[in-house]
Order: sequence, then structure tokens, then C-alpha cells
Amino acid sequence: IRRIEDEVLWNYEFGDHIAAGKVPLRHWWTDVGKLAGLVVPAIRECLPATAPALAGDIPLLLGLPALDRPARWPNLEKRIFSEIEQRLGIPLHQLSQAIPRGNVSGVAAVEVASRLIEKSTVEHCIVAGVDSFIDQEMINPYLRDRRILTTTNSNGFSPAEAGAAVLLGAPSARPTGELRVLGMAL
Repeated sequence: IRRIEDEVLWNYEFGDHIAAGKVPLRHWWTDVGKLAGLVVPAIRECLPATAPALAGDIPLLLGLPALDRPARWPNLEKRIFSEIEQRLGIPLHQLSQAIPRGNVSGVAAVEVASRLIEKSTVEHCIVAGVDSFIDQEMINPYLRDRRILTTTNSNGFSPAEAGAAVLLGAPSARPTGELRVLGMAL
């Protein structure tokens, strides 16, 4: 995100723009194409560390918005995996899965990755997450519930969007550069 700025979102109650954090993408995508555009670069950045493994050799555990989120895109899980495969140019690993748990998706995905790696099912997993609140229809229910930060509500969140990924693997004999997760909670 470059910065929080007034964007295309509108506070219909008070007639002013809403500050939002928008990622400067090359194209003005909406819907699932935009989400893929946000997360695929992060996934690609994880791949060189797994040489000689390729994206198709590593399960993708993808955190997504919760199933009960207002104005959630229909068939999001199936559509985003198709978009990601198309942009990467290869099919995803058969153990790849969506984790539509909203705010706790990342931690839930780390838990799934931990089980897969501990069972020696795979050597690595990519845990990624993507979301965007840069959509008027999506934020309107949050505006009604006074959950969006506006000029008239200082107790809310700024709509934004982001994609991120991290590569996880089994501990190696070399302790340098490793991060060990000793506990997790949702």
C-alpha cells in the first residue's frame, strides 16, 4: 500500500469520501482477478527459496474472507484458485486449499501447514492470504454498523487491500535463519 488516501469509496450518510489503502496495480481489476493480482506476486517471491521445487510441488494454503462476510464474491475459492493457476502457468498442488476464516485465516493455515509438514506429507507449504475492502457494496454494511473510519466516526477501520505469502518448511539441521513457531492461538 502506498498510502491511505481518498479513493472511490463513498460515505453515503455524510456525503464524503472514505480514506482507503489501495494497492497500485497495473490494471484496474475488480472481483477475483484483483485478489489474484494482489497475491500471486507474493507467492512467486516464495518460490526461489524452494529450488528445485516448483509451485506445483508445494501446497498453497490460502486465507480468504469468511464465508459469512457481506458482499462476498460468489464461488470465491474455486475462482481464485483457477486465476492463480492461470497466472502462475501451472496447476497447484493437490493439497492446496482455501481457508475462508477471515481475520484468523493465516493462523489456521499455519496450523494446517504444520500438520502436513509434521506428517512428512510435504516438505514445504506456502501460506498466503489476500483480501480487499475496496468495494462500495462490501463496505456499505460496515458503514451502517459504524465500523468504518470516517470523518464522523473515529472508532473504525480504514478499508484496504493486500496480499501476502510466507514459505514454511520443516526445520533443517542448520539453525541459521529459521523461525520456529512454538505456539498458536485463534
